Amino acid sequence: MHTITRITLNPRTREEQFPEFSKDFPYLGTRAYPGRYHIPWHWHPTLELFYMERGALDYYTPHGRFHFPQGSGGLINPGVLHRTELASSDTDPVQLLHLFAPTFLASSPTSRIYQRYVNPVLTDISRPIRLFSPQDPTCQSLLFHLKDSFTHTEGDFGYELHLHHALSTIWLLMLALPQPKALRPIPDDEPLKAMLAFILNQFNRSIRVAEIAAAACISPRVCYRLFAELLHCSPMDYLRDIRLQHACHLLVNSNQTITTIAYDCGFGNSSLFGQSFRQAFNITPTAYRRRWQNSDK
Repeated sequence: MHTITRITLNPRTREEQFPEFSKDFPYLGTRAYPGRYHIPWHWHPTLELFYMERGALDYYTPHGRFHFPQGSGGLINPGVLHRTELASSDTDPVQLLHLFAPTFLASSPTSRIYQRYVNPVLTDISRPIRLFSPQDPTCQSLLFHLKDSFTHTEGDFGYELHLHHALSTIWLLMLALPQPKALRPIPDDEPLKAMLAFILNQFNRSIRVAEIAAAACISPRVCYRLFAELLHCSPMDYLRDIRLQHACHLLVNSNQTITTIAYDCGFGNSSLFGQSFRQAFNITPTAYRRRWQNSDK
């Protein structure tokens, strides 16, 4: 199982990248420590099926906030914009994730299995994220199998078949659950993804909202509306979020000074950087570096 210490995004599309994926086995099992790095808005073409082994996380999508406590599980559909935040600063959360292409469950999109069991979930735009609560009796069997599915070890005899069987079992249990409440419809998010990609490429310089809007060929007014409706923040709030993500990575993985990091991330000066960092994480950049730079990953 791989360990995640940061996420890597395609600078053009905001798509999360998984270099460990292979065409003949489109799957990646990971253990993530989301308290040790910043997770901005992003999306990926894979399914994300996860179990909260320790601590709690809040997932944000254009549909709103979803709370995942310890012992819960969740599913994120491909293409769904989302980000996560720690639900509490008291615990260093541990998240176990299955990231896999839909074809991992059924190799051909034209097959009966894909059409009958996989496609209905992928095309259900009213339920892009699902919560499996440990307080819900109907989820108990699914959560048991989900937790157990992470015990399969790569390299063991029959690993691929055992894993495929485990995920298929979980998928069938999910389909048997009572249908969750449909979420409100949201606007097309393709213009938003174009603007997020522009910000990712240009975050280390001074940029204006008009430039961000132009990246999606829309007006600044529409830009503000899409950010407010889908991300529940302003374009400038999101820009600060990206700058802080990059700063977190540099603090842990480089020996650059705080001042250099502030300029490299587009903050202009270390004072503004320190203020923004404390507001976001309730900790100074120096204390953050000291806390995580030498931690076990």
